[in-house]
Amino acid sequence: MRFFIVLVFLIFPFFLTDLVLIQTFNALNIFWFIFSTFMFIYIYINKDKEYESGFKDKYYKDIPSDKTPELLGYLMTGEAKERFFIASVFELIRKNVIKIAKSNKDYILVYNLKHRESLSKGEYYIIKWLFHLLGNDYEVPLSKIKEESKKNSGFFSFCFHEWANIIEVDAAQQNIFENKGSIFMDILVYFLISYVLAMYNAILTNNYILAILIGIGTSIFIIYTNSFKKRTKESNLEYEKWEAFKRYLKSSECTLNDMDSKEFLKIFVYSKVLKIEKNFKSIMKRSRERDDDQLFVAINLGIIDELDRAISRGIKYSEMATNIFFSKNKGVTQILRKRYNDNITFIYNKD
Repeated sequence: MRFFIVLVFLIFPFFLTDLVLIQTFNALNIFWFIFSTFMFIYIYINKDKEYESGFKDKYYKDIPSDKTPELLGYLMTGEAKERFFIASVFELIRKNVIKIAKSNKDYILVYNLKHRESLSKGEYYIIKWLFHLLGNDYEVPLSKIKEESKKNSGFFSFCFHEWANIIEVDAAQQNIFENKGSIFMDILVYFLISYVLAMYNAILTNNYILAILIGIGTSIFIIYTNSFKKRTKESNLEYEKWEAFKRYLKSSECTLNDMDSKEFLKIFVYSKVLKIEKNFKSIMKRSRERDDDQLFVAINLGIIDELDRAISRGIKYSEMATNIFFSKNKGVTQILRKRYNDNITFIYNKD
């Protein structure tokens, strides 16, 4: 049916006289503007505007859900961003899947095989990237990560985007956002008819200004329909709770300092996702005596900040090199030695 409509629209002008042609296109142009306005309103209300969650509280004092950092980030923004990748590395450290050691002036990330179960798809890829593609299957020095982002920027950027694609697929499988497939064919038909109308206005009626306006309007509309993402009802309720939880973490009512270490550190990881780690660190300063977890020790020693900077700069540099300059892609440059350095000291010895 849609194909038939497009076909009729393509051929019918050639069967009209000049006078009827101009009158017909004047009517079609008016109809197009009216239809486009109503279509925009319809799509906004039904496909873009978020559902009413019914959640009205200013603050939410408990962790709203147990989403992994990368999927929480996708829930909040609809993207797989660099800071979500970093938060996922922090989460692996919190879960002791990654242990931190020191060797001379370098820090070493060590893969702890005892805690490799129950990893998300995104976390599995991080392990693959850091230890099997960069490291020696067991460990990778921080200096190696910094070096790879510059000397092998193309491959570094490729790995980051592959991780991002995994997160997008995982999020789609969990139905965080609604599927726009139901309106795809309608948008395609609208696109074809609109550009044919613009072309006919220019060629058959010499109405170039109107043709340009229709072309611009259609382009804006297509960009809009490809840009929005609408959360499902359940996801939007979860999103509202996380926003309320974020407000709570930034408020004077926050009592995180009284929490046990396990929950405290879980929220620390989430604070990176929510982009409020600075607020969280102000609370952390009142808890510097805590050293009952590897992540606490790493935070207190400034290792987490150094790791954050190394990965963040590495991703940004590799992206810039790939998009602007000539990026280098040497493929996998895995360390072949059995161990990077036998003379290493773990910052926290308990599992």
